[in-house]
Amino acid sequence: MNGINLRQRFNQEPATSIGVDVALQVPLAAGLTLELTGTALDASSAGQPLLQRPAHEAMLALDWARRGSFDLRAEVRRVGPARDLAPDGTLARLAPATEINLRARVPVLRLGQLPISATAAVDNLTNAVVLPQLGLPQPGRSIRVGIIVGG
Repeated sequence: MNGINLRQRFNQEPATSIGVDVALQVPLAAGLTLELTGTALDASSAGQPLLQRPAHEAMLALDWARRGSFDLRAEVRRVGPARDLAPDGTLARLAPATEINLRARVPVLRLGQLPISATAAVDNLTNAVVLPQLGLPQPGRSIRVGIIVGG
């Protein structure tokens, strides 16, 4: 098309994946929990590594919650390198990335037996570039606020 190489997505051949998922929660003190999760993956199809699949992901989180009072959470998430096809059809390496996420939930009032909490979250605090596929980065920093009724 006018000398521009466009890549069409299609179903791939059967794939083989070997991997491991781990999750660990360690209570450090009353209401304080350390969490560690991780995934390592080796995925291929027809002898070639699958595209857009990071080699590993890991997350370390610290959660501090007082029942009926507050819940604060900080996460560091690391996404390992991946591969994708460049527009010219060559294999491109996607750089690893680290993002920091923060969350808070604080009760503000009760309507009878119904608790109402205010929430706030910042995803990707440092606005890191997280690139799961070439040319399509995940959103940068995002800030959310809300109200939860019940729960």
